Parts: sequence; C-alpha cells; structure tokens
Amino acid sequence: MGGMTYYEGKLYTQNSIMSHQHDYSFTFTPSRLIFPRSFLWDDGFHNAIMANYKPDLTLQVLHSWFKKIDLFGWIGREQIRGFEISSMMPDSRFIYQDVFELNPPTIVLPVLELLENKDKFSQQTVAKI
Repeated sequence: MGGMTYYEGKLYTQNSIMSHQHDYSFTFTPSRLIFPRSFLWDDGFHNAIMANYKPDLTLQVLHSWFKKIDLFGWIGREQIRGFEISSMMPDSRFIYQDVFELNPPTIVLPVLELLENKDKFSQQTVAKI
C-alpha cells in the first residue's frame, strides 16, 4: 500500500441533479499515471486496514468520501478531479461519473473496524468516531 494522496478539483458527473463544486479527496489508493484518481471500493479495503494503525487518517479519508454523498446516497465511485487529472485519462468515457454506476459498499468496512476497535484508540479519536 502506498501513502496518502490528495486530489483537488471539480468532480465531473452525468445524470446527477447535484452540482459538484471544487472539492478535495484524500485517498490511500495508489497514485499511478494510468489510474490518477481515488477509487471508492479500494479506499474501503485500504482503510479497513489503516483504521487499526492510523484511525485519525482513516477518519479524514472517510470524511472526504462521505461529504460527497448526494441526496439519494450516491457517491461517485472514482474521484477524477480537475483538468490535470482528467487530461491523463486514457479514455474520456471514464471522466464523468454516472449515478447509475455503483460499487459494493466497501467504504463501510473501515467504519465497522473503527467501531469494533474503539477501545484501543485515544479518547480524542473515539470522540471523532
């Protein structure tokens, strides 16, 4: 697993009634030129592990994902943010996130891990959970 990555810019969507403004994303998804973006399902798996070692960082990542939930509970499965990242995409079909495309809810895994192991964390971290 690589380190934490920060992406900033506008999320491009289609078939959404929500307006996605300039925003940021934290992710543990490895940054590679062929995949210069964060993936919802990967962050669920990665943060299920990280929750045991760096719960505060896991909470930051979860917060950056959860604040992107729209009125219907949808989260864009890939966070392709801004011109620089979207220009690196090999196929422009993948730039726009579609509300009809979903992923397994792996982002719940780190939430469960945090709740199940909250006795191991500091009081400050528990208060954030």
